[in-house]
Amino acid sequence: MKTIENDLWKLVALGLGNDVTMSNQDVDWKKLYTLSIKHGVAAICVDGMSAKGLEHSCLPTIPKQIKLQWVSSVMQAEKIYNRQRDVIERLAEIYNEEGLQILLLKGYGLSMNYPNPRHRICGDIDIYMFGDGGKADKIIEKRFGIKSKQNEDKHSTFPFEGIMVENHASIINTAIHPNTLSLEYYFEEEAKKAESIDIGKITCYVPTVNMNALFLSYHIAGHFCHDETNLRQLCDWATFVMHEGKNVDWNMVKLKAKETGFFKFLCCINGIVIDKLGVPADCLPKWERNHQLEERVQSNILNFRNQIPNTIIEKIGRFWKSRWKYKLVYNENIYLHFILLAKSYYRTKINKNARSIWDK
Repeated sequence: MKTIENDLWKLVALGLGNDVTMSNQDVDWKKLYTLSIKHGVAAICVDGMSAKGLEHSCLPTIPKQIKLQWVSSVMQAEKIYNRQRDVIERLAEIYNEEGLQILLLKGYGLSMNYPNPRHRICGDIDIYMFGDGGKADKIIEKRFGIKSKQNEDKHSTFPFEGIMVENHASIINTAIHPNTLSLEYYFEEEAKKAESIDIGKITCYVPTVNMNALFLSYHIAGHFCHDETNLRQLCDWATFVMHEGKNVDWNMVKLKAKETGFFKFLCCINGIVIDKLGVPADCLPKWERNHQLEERVQSNILNFRNQIPNTIIEKIGRFWKSRWKYKLVYNENIYLHFILLAKSYYRTKINKNARSIWDK
């Protein structure tokens, strides 16, 4: 059955360079463009429009106004990407002068897996300073007068040259998910083996393949619980496993994912990227599949709200509606988690005298 959602899946798969076919007859390009913007994949769709898997050229059938909007959105994505790259280089240069090194989480590092890195939509810059995050914040405040905010347990935030930076005290938030402590320990140890990359004349670091396999899948699972997982995040996973899947220690990933609780979710996104984004099956392990659960996860991702709740009542409402997701992702008591979440909110949003996240 031809639907706008299926057209989006196929166009994105083509944009990622995968072997799928798509009929571009009777496509509602206006709705498809709107959906691609919502999911952060408009630029990838443009890549797909020139792929071999299309039966006919798209361009003559797209209304002129939509075509102009689409091209404009791609140009904007490329502009933001270049800007973020410049900011990363500048930050790394500042920190290097002080003897500090940056580990880039997600973002720019993952973009290297894409056919066109500049077409991966960028948001915040997530960094981990190998235990020197507090010192890094003080450097920025001393040099530029920019004071960071500690509005979450796991990181501080500060704006730098128009881009928001999240400086991680911990890789993941163990304050609200204490059962993930062993995973945090693994990440911090694995971070010591980080791989270097050059950005301009500056050296930064990115996670190892195994760290990325666990961190990225766990990160997607966490966003899923908050109704925030979109198609772009699945593209991150798809492009990662296409590039590195055969180098991942999947037995280790399976063990730790089961310990933490998100193994079934991981199996779901593996099945989804194979079936919907054309990822070759040999890039991933042959784990058990639950097609009914995959359909539920897939449907929820396609229809994510893309809206952050503003009030406590809205947050509680979203939390309650999403409880089936928490059971799918975490090995923990959901009611205890709710209590920890409330304490975290008070500690990071209300209590002015709360202990600094840098005081471990």
